[in-house]
Amino acid sequence: MTISPIFDPDGIVIGASKIARDITERKQAEAERARLLRVAQEASRLKDDFLATLSHELRTPLNAILGYTRMLRSGLVSVDKQGRALDIIERNATSLTEIIEDVLDVSRIISGKIRLNVRSLDLQTVIREGVEAVRPAADARGIRLECIFDADETPVSGDPERLQQILWNVVSNAVKFTDRGGRVQICVEHTESHVEIVVSDTGIASRRSFFRMYLNASARAIQA
Repeated sequence: MTISPIFDPDGIVIGASKIARDITERKQAEAERARLLRVAQEASRLKDDFLATLSHELRTPLNAILGYTRMLRSGLVSVDKQGRALDIIERNATSLTEIIEDVLDVSRIISGKIRLNVRSLDLQTVIREGVEAVRPAADARGIRLECIFDADETPVSGDPERLQQILWNVVSNAVKFTDRGGRVQICVEHTESHVEIVVSDTGIASRRSFFRMYLNASARAIQA
């Protein structure tokens, strides 16, 4: 609304003129543009987060495949260990295929659902196989990988592929932030009704990795 004075010939205010405009639609349009901008910014952030996560998920099995293939080509793997190296390559290629299938399953990504194949598993085997995928990167930097298991082998149930993905991410981060000649340790211990998995490293304190995960042994399901 705009109000202007009306003057007579002597300059005395004798009234006022008033002009009013309805700007409801303009304000609504501005609010809608602001909302769409927020939606676009959030979509961009989610896309960046998704691509960063995908890159991390794909890199570990790819590095294992490339690492062991190059070691086989260069003759660094002894004849008696070549079969084991090929098993690791095949296992990581299978895991890579499963990750790609998850990515292509757009409906599950949009809904935030994760497909789980829960079954009884040998936790020590799952951990060792997950660690082996990161070993070429650790060996290249002279970093020692240690797995420490307690004597108790209480069975647990879960999705071994998903558990390996978690270990890949955590152990590869630990290797990344550990200086040459350092150590990354994976400890597994049964405590009451849980199995505790702890990943730690000897990196600089400000960026040292420390991860703790619990598996519910009594309920036989991954809890965290």
